[in-house]
Amino acid sequence: MSITIRTVKGSIIKDSRGKDTVRAEIVTTKGALFAGAVPSGQSVGGSEIKTQDPVDAVDTIDTHIRGAFEGKTFSSIDEFDSAISSLSSFNSIHIGANAHLPVSIAATHALARSYNLPTWQYISEITGIRPSIPTPMMVMIEGGKHGAFQGVTWQEFLLNAPVDSGIQFLTQLTKILDTKKITYTPGVEGGISIDVESNDQALELFLHVFHDSAHSRTFSIDCAATHSPISSQDLNTLTSNQSLMSIEDPASEEEWDSWSDITKRYGSKILIVGDDLTTTNYDRLHKAIDLRACNALIIKPNQIGSVSQTLKTARLAHRAHIKMIVSHRAGETTDTFIADLGVGIGALSIKSGAPTQKERIAKYMRLEQIKKEM
Repeated sequence: MSITIRTVKGSIIKDSRGKDTVRAEIVTTKGALFAGAVPSGQSVGGSEIKTQDPVDAVDTIDTHIRGAFEGKTFSSIDEFDSAISSLSSFNSIHIGANAHLPVSIAATHALARSYNLPTWQYISEITGIRPSIPTPMMVMIEGGKHGAFQGVTWQEFLLNAPVDSGIQFLTQLTKILDTKKITYTPGVEGGISIDVESNDQALELFLHVFHDSAHSRTFSIDCAATHSPISSQDLNTLTSNQSLMSIEDPASEEEWDSWSDITKRYGSKILIVGDDLTTTNYDRLHKAIDLRACNALIIKPNQIGSVSQTLKTARLAHRAHIKMIVSHRAGETTDTFIADLGVGIGALSIKSGAPTQKERIAKYMRLEQIKKEM
């Protein structure tokens, strides 16, 4: 099966923070329209693929990609993405991740349709990975670069549970904060940013609600240690809690020895999750596997800039028995591709923020649709 491109068009849309980001549309010669939109990060790993100014990215789509792709036929997403990469290599054109990825997402949907498959199933078949529904990993408390106050430096306090449990958790948390007269404000990903003096105080509040909830399952912490280091004492305290499922970015992105030490010490009990360390990059994941630097990783397509490169990394993780967590970004759109991606690559979890913003809820709703399709 294949698709033939009639035209490609880019446009500027607003993300969940009100900032400009990029949407792309592909129209095939059969008249079908497929779209993709990209988020943008607030806490960005140093080895992520660079982006363009959104206006420049749209110009790249409307000028270079459209001009080269109109009338062309493609039979796989690898072939499609390679053609975009060739444009950059042979014509000295800078094609940023936010120009390449939305077109790549649209093409993935189009190719899936050409096989009469939902996108998640198409991804499963081309990766050879058995599909499964990932568990929501919802941010409840936000700190660090995602928070509004200085006291909490850990970036995310996350609940691993059904969406309804996340809604109940946030309701109970706000009641406690009101009772204690603790100042709080919405975080960038729909969670709550709280004005307390330390990570310990934030964790105490989080665990108070967690242990009181009949629906709680496990929790996770994103330390974002590249921006704010975490102490050995804090790691010992966190990992002593039997309900902890994972710690993300417990060391800086280039501290490979520290990552290996942490995984050796704690990896038999919990997941040590690479994000800034691995940035959905095949070569960095390969190094992490060789050094036993993590036993799980975050999958963010816009870190690596195309669907095909994302799937290449996912295949490697699957072969190496590295758990995968598909993730959104701070500045999100209502695009639901990561829900299909998470199912198609058999991800353990999906991070899509708190169930309070339409851009986050859209992904969870798509998961419910996929359950019915399966």
